[in-house]
Amino acid sequence: MIVSKPKSQSVFALSLFLIIILGVTIWIILDLVRYPESYFILKLIMAPVLLVIWTYIVVNFYSSSKIIELGDNKISFKLPLQSKKSYKINDIRNWKEEKVKTKGNEFKEIQINLPNDRLRISNREHTSYEDVRKYLTKKVKRK
Repeated sequence: MIVSKPKSQSVFALSLFLIIILGVTIWIILDLVRYPESYFILKLIMAPVLLVIWTYIVVNFYSSSKIIELGDNKISFKLPLQSKKSYKINDIRNWKEEKVKTKGNEFKEIQINLPNDRLRISNREHTSYEDVRKYLTKKVKRK
């Protein structure tokens, strides 16, 4: 059984960034209430902008933190706070691997299209990337 989950380094970095953004937003709102006469317009603009950025990152973080299991001719995944979804390996419509070369490394991402869902696994954010690629190459034809 191959299990691919988010790397702990990625989860820690995003969580720390989200805590910092939320802290700054709360600080701006409290400062706006305490001292409304100083930089009123700037604070009034920055608080909603930071909240929108924070919300966008939380939604992306939540949707990318899937735990994916491959094995026994099945693929299953689970989002936090949701039940596990399972599909047969034959239900995979297609999959493709994209590679982007950066200065020092190569960013790779696998997109798996299922009947009702789409999964993305990247080598920078998920564990067992190479095992997933080998399993898909062996069991599923690219379409």
